[in-house]
Amino acid sequence: MQEENEEYEKEIQAEEAAQEAKEEKLHDEYNALTEKMYGEDSNLSDEEIEKLEKKQDAILDQVEPIN
Repeated sequence: MQEENEEYEKEIQAEEAAQEAKEEKLHDEYNALTEKMYGEDSNLSDEEIEKLEKKQDAILDQVEPIN
């Protein structure tokens, strides 16, 4: 029984680590889009910014909310 619990705990920890890695990657991608849209070198049109904002919204949909 204890072995099953330990195995389950390891599984949960692996899933949490995978989710954290995924969210870290998405966070970096989100920030890169923000820099592209509003950074000092940004000269995007409103239409291009709107497309990038939609990409950011899609990223937010993939991230678990912070409780």
